[in-house]
Amino acid sequence: MPLPINVSNLISGRTIESSRIEYKLGWNPEKIIHTICAFANDYENIGGGYVIIGVSEEDDRPKTAIGLTDGEISALEKDLFNKCNLIQPRYMPVVSVERYQDVNIVVLWVPSNDSRPFTCPVSLSQEKGRGSERAYFIRRMSHTIRADRDEVAELMMRAKRRSFDELVNPDASIADVSRSRVLEYLRRVGSSIPESMPTEEILDSMRLTTGPREQRMIVNAALMMFSEDPERFFDRARIEVVVKPDPTGEGMTENIFRGPIYAQLEMALGFIRSYIIRERIFKIEGQAEALRIYNFPYNAVEEVLVNAVFHKSYQIGAPVVVTLTPDALEVLSFPGLDSGITDEDIARLEIRSRGDRNRRLGDFLKELGMAEARNTGIPKIVEAMRRNGSPDPVYETDAARRYLNVVLKVHPSFRDDARQTSLGPAPSHTDEEAKGIMMESLAKEGCMTSKALCEHLGYKAVNARFRRLLSELMDEGRVEYLYPSPKDSRQRICLKR
Repeated sequence: MPLPINVSNLISGRTIESSRIEYKLGWNPEKIIHTICAFANDYENIGGGYVIIGVSEEDDRPKTAIGLTDGEISALEKDLFNKCNLIQPRYMPVVSVERYQDVNIVVLWVPSNDSRPFTCPVSLSQEKGRGSERAYFIRRMSHTIRADRDEVAELMMRAKRRSFDELVNPDASIADVSRSRVLEYLRRVGSSIPESMPTEEILDSMRLTTGPREQRMIVNAALMMFSEDPERFFDRARIEVVVKPDPTGEGMTENIFRGPIYAQLEMALGFIRSYIIRERIFKIEGQAEALRIYNFPYNAVEEVLVNAVFHKSYQIGAPVVVTLTPDALEVLSFPGLDSGITDEDIARLEIRSRGDRNRRLGDFLKELGMAEARNTGIPKIVEAMRRNGSPDPVYETDAARRYLNVVLKVHPSFRDDARQTSLGPAPSHTDEEAKGIMMESLAKEGCMTSKALCEHLGYKAVNARFRRLLSELMDEGRVEYLYPSPKDSRQRICLKR
């Protein structure tokens, strides 16, 4: 059965964290059955994993694709079926023969399962008395180990908890899933699932359905990702971006983004990139490369918003709300962080989640390149803010962890932006006064686009008077273009040094 994931990205670890991948040079039934059992038990609640056979590894990373012959693959599939019968309750992974680096390999997709926990024989040896001992196996980091007594007890408790997006939605059917959205996703991730397959079979291949053939039921993750209107099933499952230039609410605008979760994210992030993120360029004497700073670094904003969508509860009827004020960009979602994360951890920005609230949704977003691997998002946010010269992010919540508000403070040089720009009718400045405003703006803001400089003069768009004034300033040797060609799309106007 083909995989709903690109095998090259899988093996490289670009979309699935390496702890969820095991590489095997060849068919080693005992160790592989132990690993299948461990992934299916999903002790860390991260969604199972993959066993890749035919690829050598070194230090838990892929090294060389050796591949398997047709005869080896046929024997493997037959023996795998027999050995999986030894797992209790019975469990069979998804088996896919894939072409990778000009050789055939076998990928076993082992998602977590409702029937967990699973046991399997400790040894597959046929020697008398050895084949009867059974045990629970789990994953710790990148290793498969036999669970001890305490870990077995914890596994029993964790097995009772299921990710909400893996649950069946009784109010929905396959007809509520958009085939075009599914096919778009498969094309974007480079899946080998044929587009000609019936929708139900595609969803079966993606493990988005369950139940008997005569009554297939759809899981929540399918509706989150591929329903045109997730709000039919999850109250207020949307993103709202509120621009609030004044504390009184005067001039406030609300922008609402609906549709499949990944589409909401792309639309909201596109809006933020186009209308909220601002850049300033400063030429530094003696340095060829100009200094670029942003009011909010886009990478940090993207990571915060994706995390909010990924980790929110879709059982709580509340949207993810992004609020922009002159001082900060805030992202509010419900509920808050895990109760096991202490206030001290939050203050130190050492926030590590024990499990994902929406594991399948997370895998989809990772495959699309929108979400980071496990627990790497916050370090990326901190790094982006510090590299931009911005204050560290602030994570706000209450003692009951009922909400999470992430605050990205504006870069210091942008704090008074709301009072600097006027979009109303241009005041009646003399030419010299207008030139003075332009020079003062460039001294304070750094290199600016023509449009931004016009706005500081009070014009809504570049006009003939502005072009004349700019030409005069250049002739006087007071300003210059950042790039040689005036038509360069990156062009900025700078004070001449």
